[in-house]
Amino acid sequence: MTRPQLRTFVVGFAAAAVVLGLLASLVGVEDLLQELSRANSRDVAVVVGLHVIWLVAWGLALRAVLAALDISVKPVQSILLFTAGMATNNVTPLGQAGGEPFTALLYSSEFGVDYEESLAAAVSADTLNFVPSVALALGGVGWLALTASVDDDLLTVVLAAAAVAFLVLLAARPVWRRRSSVAGRVADLLTSPFRKIGGVIPRISPPTREGIVRRIEGFLRAVERVGTDPRRLAFALTFSIAGWTMQALGLWVAFAAVDASIPFALAVVAVTLTPLAGATPMPGGTGGIEAALIALFVAAPFGVGTSTIAAAVAIYRVVNYWLPTLSGGAVAIAVASRSDRM
Repeated sequence: MTRPQLRTFVVGFAAAAVVLGLLASLVGVEDLLQELSRANSRDVAVVVGLHVIWLVAWGLALRAVLAALDISVKPVQSILLFTAGMATNNVTPLGQAGGEPFTALLYSSEFGVDYEESLAAAVSADTLNFVPSVALALGGVGWLALTASVDDDLLTVVLAAAAVAFLVLLAARPVWRRRSSVAGRVADLLTSPFRKIGGVIPRISPPTREGIVRRIEGFLRAVERVGTDPRRLAFALTFSIAGWTMQALGLWVAFAAVDASIPFALAVVAVTLTPLAGATPMPGGTGGIEAALIALFVAAPFGVGTSTIAAAVAIYRVVNYWLPTLSGGAVAIAVASRSDRM
């Protein structure tokens, strides 16, 4: 790890610690610790188990994506590599956007394929996980509107977040149709900075514009191969929905662990929409996601106290963040240690 990278990680984690500290102080540290101390340990264990199933489901979704690219891997291998990718997302700023290049490097090293193909696999898997989240969020909002008394302001905020996610999907379609021209424009933007880097750093040969275009087109061809395999897409989407369901169940059970109850539909909405708050300079969205979850549940009129909400969110996020970070980090280190590409 270079010094700039290390400095970025340290600053990011420090910022996350400050945000989490502010949240704890607003809630009340003593009240939060008291709620956590009485949490049901069996329910907490269930939260852990549900998150293990989540990692397995999304690891199998990755395997379906890799199969569409003619990369054959065993189920256990895809699950471990997906978890390693989650770890890179969790320790880099901007969440998945910051972690994808490192995840692709892991895949490329482990599978012995081109970096562009590995990046396409990582991006395709994350995109396939994003698509059903929008449908699940909208379905959860609709169910809440029909079955529960939800504050109009809360519904407005949730619908606005769902609309943003939906617009992202709509915007992707025209961009994809013009992908060849987009590739040329991206190459134009990158060529000059790469030349400057090559002029400053010794032994670095900056890529030509043609080389950049060739790499982008290789990436786009790999993504297209994934998108034109309906059977693999169906498998991946099924496992993706299963993973989202496990996370929502984990959040729902986390509330049960502190003797609180929320509608399962609200847990679905929270799990599928709050990752949008993860696009922050803090590693894995830490701090931003917790704040969004607490704000969402505080605004929900279901009679749950703020300290209880914070305790449930803390249980959920500790498992949701640290389980893949620690286990996946160990896998990533193992892959890097035996690779000559990293």
